[in-house]
Amino acid sequence: MVWDRPHKLLPLRGGSPEEKGDAVVTKIDLKKELKRFYAPSAAAIAVVNVPEFNFAMIDGYMEPSERPATSVAFQNAIAALSGVSFSLKSISKQRARNPVDYAVMALEALWWVDSGNFDFQASARWRWTLNGHAAEAHH
Repeated sequence: MVWDRPHKLLPLRGGSPEEKGDAVVTKIDLKKELKRFYAPSAAAIAVVNVPEFNFAMIDGYMEPSERPATSVAFQNAIAALSGVSFSLKSISKQRARNPVDYAVMALEALWWVDSGNFDFQASARWRWTLNGHAAEAHH
């Protein structure tokens, strides 16, 4: 697992505060805050400037004769990255200074082949990077 280099932070609009002991936990809705990037209009094509985000990432490749649903490596990466994502959320919410609570975003995967000619039937050549949005880095 690798962490991407530090990026410029996306200014989020904030959220609703919640009392947690002596600290006030800020709740944010990342799906709502980032909707313009994850749920574009189906009616119009638009160019958007996507800011740099921080992700926890795992790189891998598809085993011969496997698909994402049957690949042990890909399924293990999903389990590991989900664990990291929920741990980051917990750490963010539990910290004493500026605690933040948020819903963990869905994992994303980037797919490619070394040759550049992606063939859906030849999964043994597929390479992938599984990404988990590191929302913690925004606060």
